Amino acid sequence: GGESLAAVILRVDLILNYLHERYAGQRVLMVCHGELMWAFRLRFEKLTQVQFRDMADKARGDERIHNGSILRYTREDPENGSLGHSFRHVQLATPGHKDVAKRRPPWRAFRPASYSNADLLAEVNRFPNIYRSSLDEPGRLPLEKLVP
Repeated sequence: GGESLAAVILRVDLILNYLHERYAGQRVLMVCHGELMWAFRLRFEKLTQVQFRDMADKARGDERIHNGSILRYTREDPENGSLGHSFRHVQLATPGHKDVAKRRPPWRAFRPASYSNADLLAEVNRFPNIYRSSLDEPGRLPLEKLVP
């Protein structure tokens, strides 16, 4: 096996802390492999695990990071040039791709998610509860009946 996504993200966090301390307010160019690029996407776009999984499924198409792809983030609005406090636009380009749209794609705006308690609870409730204890609600099926 290779490095887990969690370990890659820890490396990304260390890199980002270093860059923030050493090069705050400056432009930075980094060269890395696709898995690390996905980890940067998780951090910069503040993706949840579900969003990441959904994007990974789409990665066979529009979201695919090809060999030689360039992933760019900017605080500058490409429409009007105004500067934001944090990254709000992303561009994934693949020079040399046969599809012109992949070589020179438009910038895509994104807004990192912010969750209320109700949002978080709704996200958690999307998945089955596989653990039951004696403290769970009366009348619920015991775990043995839910999982063969």
